[in-house]
Amino acid sequence: MMASNIATAEAGGYPEQQPQNNWWVAKYSSWLASMGAVALGFVGLLAIAFNIITFSLTSAIAGGLQVVAAAIILAVEGSSVVSFLTFAKPVGLFFEGKPLYVKTTVYGALTIIPMLLGPSGMAVMLGFIISAAITALYGMILIGRKGDIEDMRAAAEAQPKI
Repeated sequence: MMASNIATAEAGGYPEQQPQNNWWVAKYSSWLASMGAVALGFVGLLAIAFNIITFSLTSAIAGGLQVVAAAIILAVEGSSVVSFLTFAKPVGLFFEGKPLYVKTTVYGALTIIPMLLGPSGMAVMLGFIISAAITALYGMILIGRKGDIEDMRAAAEAQPKI
């Protein structure tokens, strides 16, 4: 297995990362991220509307960045959930062949960038929480599922007692 990953990496490709399909996080991650992106888009639009009314330019820009982040997440995840999003297929295919940490890093950057302008509104903070949850979802998949009870018990017994 290791030799095939090295050969794939030397050929310019990436080793396959297949999440465990029986784990609910890996199974429903694309759907959950798409629904989170829709919620993030609505919250971003709400932040723009409230902050234009209150003349808070930095919060309106942060809300706009959250709408852009929602569009990017929908372009990446939406094509696998909803088949009629044909415009998003190339973006989804671009991320499909990449290692999972690339997608997690992009989602993390999309979470942090609007907050660099300052958490000045409740809608911006709610959007941050939604975006951070999407990033945490893919972080959980990247780290992987913990072992079953027998493996955990064997690992605990193997450690020396102090």
